[in-house]
Amino acid sequence: MHFFRDQHGHEVDWLFADARRFLGIEIKASATPRPSLLDGLRAFDRKIRPLDGRLLVYSGNPRTHSAGDRFVNFKDLAPTLDAWLDSGSS
Repeated sequence: MHFFRDQHGHEVDWLFADARRFLGIEIKASATPRPSLLDGLRAFDRKIRPLDGRLLVYSGNPRTHSAGDRFVNFKDLAPTLDAWLDSGSS
């Protein structure tokens, strides 16, 4: 597990990797997701390498953003990571 921060202040809280994929995880205390909360993930995606998944962990209800970003509640983080890892085991 790693983190990312660039000289412009873009950051990703966690970079979770398996043998072939990177999942970027941003953790926020907010109950209301906003697209700007994903700025660090998008910066990493553009500047470093494309992410295979972008996940916002927050205190609201789970949903999928129109760009394919997933928003999950804190309580759902462990099962979400398990599912992501299992999806790459083929």
